[in-house]
Amino acid sequence: MKGAGKLIMGKLTPKEVWLVGVRTMDSLAVKSLWTGAYFDWLKKHPGDLAGAKEAAEKGIRRTQPYMEIKDLAEYYRSGEFMKTMTIFTNQLNNYWNYYRHDIFGKYMVKKISTAEMLRRIWWAFVIPALIVGAIRRSRPPQNAKEVLQDFAGLGIGTIPVVGSWIVSGIKGFPQTGLLTTEFFSDIQKITDHLAKEKFDKLWEDIPIAVGYLKGFPVTQPKRTLEALLDIVSGESDDWLGLIWGEWTRKAAETPVDKAKGVAKELIEHEGSLGQLDVETGTAFDTGKLSSLYRNQFKRGKEWLIEPDLITPENGFSPLAEFWVQTDWMINDYFYELSPEDQVAELKGNPWLHAYLYFWEYREANMPEDIQSMVETLVEKYNIPRNTVRGLQEIKPEPTPIETPKEPESRLERMLQEAGLK
Repeated sequence: MKGAGKLIMGKLTPKEVWLVGVRTMDSLAVKSLWTGAYFDWLKKHPGDLAGAKEAAEKGIRRTQPYMEIKDLAEYYRSGEFMKTMTIFTNQLNNYWNYYRHDIFGKYMVKKISTAEMLRRIWWAFVIPALIVGAIRRSRPPQNAKEVLQDFAGLGIGTIPVVGSWIVSGIKGFPQTGLLTTEFFSDIQKITDHLAKEKFDKLWEDIPIAVGYLKGFPVTQPKRTLEALLDIVSGESDDWLGLIWGEWTRKAAETPVDKAKGVAKELIEHEGSLGQLDVETGTAFDTGKLSSLYRNQFKRGKEWLIEPDLITPENGFSPLAEFWVQTDWMINDYFYELSPEDQVAELKGNPWLHAYLYFWEYREANMPEDIQSMVETLVEKYNIPRNTVRGLQEIKPEPTPIETPKEPESRLERMLQEAGLK
């Protein structure tokens, strides 16, 4: 009621405003669990109000973040260094204690049956792991691999002190820092951008640094603001990005959704192929035809998008499909041959030779017969001629213009002017 009164009177501090959502959900969780435990005890022990109260408080103490300092484990009370290392892991520590003592510990000393152990694992580990994973990912798991990742994330993350760091490494974030040093990291970013005169970056750096210094939430407001700007500008129509942010939403995309997103982006780039920059007089994408697809489809020899998904049904152009077909022929076959066999292969397969020039693996000294094939490909896939770098040095032959024959007599001149000859 005190918080509601402050809210009505407009006396909440900025920090309290930012934390309204978190505190409200925490309050609902605690009240729901306390009430459930209280009435569950009364159902089993009618009239035992004191026992019901004690059971409810004990349940809250064992399942929720600490109530008082006395409830904290020694790790959390043993100095500022350990407080820094264990920040935001209190709830995970509660899980660890419950798994170790109340499930496996009691099962090993025969205090609970196998059925009860499995029931506790189901409700205390399986269900929470899937729920937390779905919230983190912004969608439910869609395959066995994601289910196992959810189990590993909660199971390993509950290990005291080191668990959260191990999970960060598994998820691909080996450079994770301490929250307590984020302010100093942002000071480094600000001074770096000032030194390099990247003043356009400061509008983001300075508010973040102030947020860390004052203790305001930073990450979520940043995600929400960026997503809102993308929606307003028409760059995105994903309203869930207001909650999870662009990076999480993209990571949660299914392979088909990801393929369709890349296809949409590529279509925009393909529309600018060969267009001239007014200032420089050169083509925007000159010399980038092959890399346009390679950067989107592969990292080294690893496919970022499954080749089977690069189809017209998912929005890809015939040119993108053609790149996939010829990439295997060039990189997985031709360049695996010895130099002598490569020469022999090009003599026996002139179209492969044309593909090398079309995709700019080769540029200079294009043979005339190969030039004709490359120009056939340019026409087939309807791209500007100047897009292919190997053709830029070869000017197309001008169409001959017939010069009318000079009339030999006055009569012929009159007939010519009248269009009769």
